[in-house]
Amino acid sequence: MDVRASDLERDATVEQLRDAAAEGRLTLEELTDRIEAAANAVMRSELVPLTTDLPVAVPASHSQPAVVRKVGCGRGSAGPSSRGRGPAR
Repeated sequence: MDVRASDLERDATVEQLRDAAAEGRLTLEELTDRIEAAANAVMRSELVPLTTDLPVAVPASHSQPAVVRKVGCGRGSAGPSSRGRGPAR
């Protein structure tokens, strides 16, 4: 059973279309036509075909590699550096 589309659903579709156009996946004419169709959509089923040929958006936190930081002095020891010290007496 199809249900009526909400403003939020129409807005989300338009945002996905704008992102796709920014990535070069849609021409300006295609973007304009699809935004108009999304704005005029009454039922959810009218929104679906507007984005079915586009990849699913990946959240920004998953699209970029994690930042890795080195911890420690890199000498294989977790203790303080012994640089500049003579042998223990």
